[in-house]
Amino acid sequence: MGRDDGNAGCPCFIRAESVLLGKSGKDHEFDGVNAPMELHPHIIEKEGKKEFVVLPYEEFMVLEEAMNDYEDLKDLREEKEKSQNQPGVPL
Repeated sequence: MGRDDGNAGCPCFIRAESVLLGKSGKDHEFDGVNAPMELHPHIIEKEGKKEFVVLPYEEFMVLEEAMNDYEDLKDLREEKEKSQNQPGVPL
Protein backbone atom coordinates (compact mmCIF):
# COMPACT_ATOMS: atom_id res chain seq x y z
CA MET A 1 0.00 0.00 0.00
CA GLY A 2 1.26 3.43 -0.82
CA ARG A 3 1.15 6.40 1.45
CA ASP A 4 -0.91 9.49 0.85
CA ASP A 5 -0.31 13.01 2.12
CA GLY A 6 -2.32 12.21 5.27
CA ASN A 7 0.54 10.05 6.57
CA ALA A 8 2.95 12.85 7.38
CA GLY A 9 5.32 11.80 10.14
CA CYS A 10 4.85 8.06 9.60
CA PRO A 11 6.03 5.38 10.10
CA CYS A 12 4.78 5.65 13.67
CA PHE A 13 6.26 3.92 16.69
CA ILE A 14 4.52 2.51 19.75
CA ARG A 15 5.55 0.34 22.67
CA ALA A 16 3.88 -3.04 22.89
CA GLU A 17 5.67 -4.24 26.02
CA SER A 18 3.27 -6.91 27.20
CA VAL A 19 3.03 -8.55 23.79
CA LEU A 20 6.75 -8.44 23.22
CA LEU A 21 7.44 -10.57 26.28
CA GLY A 22 6.32 -13.58 24.28
CA LYS A 23 3.49 -14.60 26.64
CA SER A 24 1.36 -15.73 23.74
CA GLY A 25 3.90 -18.26 22.51
CA LYS A 26 3.53 -16.76 19.04
CA ASP A 27 6.51 -15.59 17.06
CA HIS A 28 6.15 -11.94 16.19
CA GLU A 29 8.44 -9.93 14.00
CA PHE A 30 8.65 -7.43 16.87
CA ASP A 31 10.85 -9.12 19.48
CA GLY A 32 12.51 -7.65 22.54
CA VAL A 33 11.34 -6.24 25.82
CA ASN A 34 10.38 -2.56 25.54
CA ALA A 35 11.41 -2.53 21.90
CA PRO A 36 9.50 -0.04 19.78
CA MET A 37 7.14 -1.51 17.23
CA GLU A 38 7.05 0.28 13.90
CA LEU A 39 3.57 0.85 12.51
CA HIS A 40 2.88 1.29 8.83
CA PRO A 41 -0.56 2.95 8.72
CA HIS A 42 -2.34 3.89 5.53
CA ILE A 43 -4.74 6.79 6.13
CA ILE A 44 -7.91 6.89 4.04
CA GLU A 45 -9.63 10.23 3.73
CA LYS A 46 -13.28 10.93 3.04
CA GLU A 47 -14.28 14.42 1.95
CA GLY A 48 -10.88 15.77 3.00
CA LYS A 49 -11.04 14.35 6.55
CA LYS A 50 -9.12 11.39 7.91
CA GLU A 51 -11.71 8.62 8.14
CA PHE A 52 -9.98 5.22 8.37
CA VAL A 53 -6.60 3.66 9.13
CA VAL A 54 -5.46 0.44 7.49
CA LEU A 55 -2.63 -1.53 9.13
CA PRO A 56 -0.80 -4.67 8.02
CA TYR A 57 -2.53 -7.67 9.64
CA GLU A 58 0.43 -8.69 11.84
CA GLU A 59 0.69 -5.16 13.26
CA PHE A 60 -3.04 -5.22 14.01
CA MET A 61 -2.71 -8.58 15.79
CA VAL A 62 0.17 -7.30 17.96
CA LEU A 63 -1.86 -4.19 18.87
CA GLU A 64 -4.95 -6.27 19.64
CA GLU A 65 -2.96 -8.59 21.92
CA ALA A 66 -1.38 -5.58 23.68
CA MET A 67 -4.83 -4.06 24.27
CA ASN A 68 -6.13 -7.36 25.67
CA ASP A 69 -3.11 -7.64 27.97
CA TYR A 70 -3.69 -4.06 29.14
CA GLU A 71 -7.35 -4.81 29.93
CA ASP A 72 -6.28 -7.91 31.88
CA LEU A 73 -3.77 -5.83 33.83
CA LYS A 74 -6.42 -3.21 34.66
CA ASP A 75 -8.78 -5.97 35.89
CA LEU A 76 -6.04 -7.54 37.98
CA ARG A 77 -5.15 -4.22 39.59
CA GLU A 78 -8.83 -3.51 40.32
CA GLU A 79 -9.28 -6.89 42.02
CA LYS A 80 -6.04 -6.44 43.96
CA GLU A 81 -7.29 -3.06 45.20
CA LYS A 82 -10.63 -4.58 46.28
CA SER A 83 -8.95 -7.36 48.25
CA GLN A 84 -6.35 -5.12 49.90
CA ASN A 85 -7.77 -5.38 53.47
CA GLN A 86 -9.26 -8.88 53.24
CA PRO A 87 -7.63 -11.83 55.01
CA GLY A 88 -5.66 -14.21 52.83
CA VAL A 89 -6.63 -17.80 52.19
CA PRO A 90 -3.84 -20.35 52.78
CA LEU A 91 -3.19 -22.84 50.01
